[in-house]
Amino acid sequence: MSIIEQLLEKAKARTDAAEVFYTQSEATAAAWASDRLKIAEGKESSGVALRVMVDGKMGFFATTKMDDPDMIVDTAIELAPLGTEFAGEFPDSYDPADVDAYDEPTAQAGPDKIVETGNKMVADAKSGKSDAMYDGKLDRTIIRAEIANSKGAHSEFRKTIFEGYLSGSVTREGDVLIIWDFDASTKMGDQPSDWVKWNVETLNAASNVVSLPSGDYKCILTPKALDMFGPLQMALNARNVLKDMSPFGDKVGEQVFDPRINLVDDGLNALTPSAQPIDDEGVTMQKTTLIENGVLKGFIHDLHTSAKMGVASTGNGMRGGLSATPRAGFTTLTLMPGDKSLDELVASVDKGVLIDQIMGAHQASPFSGDFSVSVSLGFVIENGKIVGRFKDGMMAGNVFRMMKDKVIETGSEQRLAHMYAPPVLFDGITIAT
Repeated sequence: MSIIEQLLEKAKARTDAAEVFYTQSEATAAAWASDRLKIAEGKESSGVALRVMVDGKMGFFATTKMDDPDMIVDTAIELAPLGTEFAGEFPDSYDPADVDAYDEPTAQAGPDKIVETGNKMVADAKSGKSDAMYDGKLDRTIIRAEIANSKGAHSEFRKTIFEGYLSGSVTREGDVLIIWDFDASTKMGDQPSDWVKWNVETLNAASNVVSLPSGDYKCILTPKALDMFGPLQMALNARNVLKDMSPFGDKVGEQVFDPRINLVDDGLNALTPSAQPIDDEGVTMQKTTLIENGVLKGFIHDLHTSAKMGVASTGNGMRGGLSATPRAGFTTLTLMPGDKSLDELVASVDKGVLIDQIMGAHQASPFSGDFSVSVSLGFVIENGKIVGRFKDGMMAGNVFRMMKDKVIETGSEQRLAHMYAPPVLFDGITIAT
C-alpha cells in the first residue's frame, strides 16, 4: 500500500474530508562565477502534504519523513482547530487538461550535459566580448506529483523545468555595467546561445554612454523591465478581493485599462514552467481571461475563494512549496501581444528611452500601484534609433494609470520574465537623471 493510500485510509475514519499531495523531484544544477565553473550538484527530494477537514477547520501537515503515517495524520488533525477557514470542497473527481509539460530530452540532460552546455555558454560569451566577466547558472529539474482525496479522486503528472541565466559585467573608470538575461521553460533548447548573443550585443551597445535630461518621455519597457507590475497580480487575485485589498474588487465589467490591454492567466502554455494538467488542488488547469480589451472580466480563484464568491475555481490553487497550503496564485500571467516588433517600436519613437533592467521593483505599492525604481539598464532613442546608454536614472509612475492612460503600443515578441509579455511602448513616463 502506497503512502498516499495509507494516509487516506487512516484519515477518512477520523476526519470529514482529506487530501494527500505527494511530490518527488530530481535536480541538477551548475553555476559559474568570473568565467569559471564554481559548483555542480545534484539533489533529490520527496515529501507528502496532508490536508484534513475537521468540524469546518482545515488541518495541514507536510513532511519529507514518510515512515510514520499515523504521526502525519495525528499531527494534521491536532492542528485543525488552529487552522484557517476552508469554504470549498475537495473535487469528486479530477479531469486533467491536455497539456504535456514533460520533455524527455530535458529529463535526460544529466550533470555532464549541464556542465558542458554551461562551459560552452561562458566560452562563447568570452569569445564575443573578451573584456567582460561572466556569471551564470543552469538548472534542470524533473518533478512528479500525485494527488488524491477521500472522495476517491486521484491523478498524477510529471514535468520538466530548465532555467538559468547569463550575466556579463564590464568595469571601467567611473562606470560599472552589469547586465543579465534569463529564461525558464519546460524544455532545454537554445536558451544559453540566446543569452550569449544578447549579452555580447548589449554590452557592445551599452559601451557608449550619453546624457539624458530629466523629463517625461516615450518609454519602451521590455518584459524584464515590467517587473514593477507586481501590483497587477495583487489586484487580480481573488484572495485580495476578499480581503478588500484590490482596487478592482467592485469593477468587474468596467473599463479599467486601455483597450489594447488583454491579460490572461495561462496554465496551458506547455513551454512555461507553471503549466500542468491540474492545479495543486486537482482542479483542471485552464486559460483564464482577466482583462479583455481593457475590460475587467474576473479574477483567479482557488477552491476556497471560488466557494466564497460563488463562482467556479479557475484552476489556480498553487502551492508555494510542499510545506505551503494551496492558495490562489498565478500560473503564467500573460499580456497578449500586438503587431509590432521591438525594432519597429524603437523606430516609431522620435525621442524617448528603452528600459530593460530595473532595481527596486518590489517596492511598488501593491495597493496604489505607485512605484519609483532605479534604471540599471536604459538606452536613449533619437529619431527611431538607439544612440547610447544613460546612467543613474530613476523611473516613477503608477502601474494602473500607465495601463489605462499611457499605452501607445504593445509589441509582438513575448518572453517570460515577471509575466509572459511583449515589450510595451508608453507615453509620458517620468525619468529623472
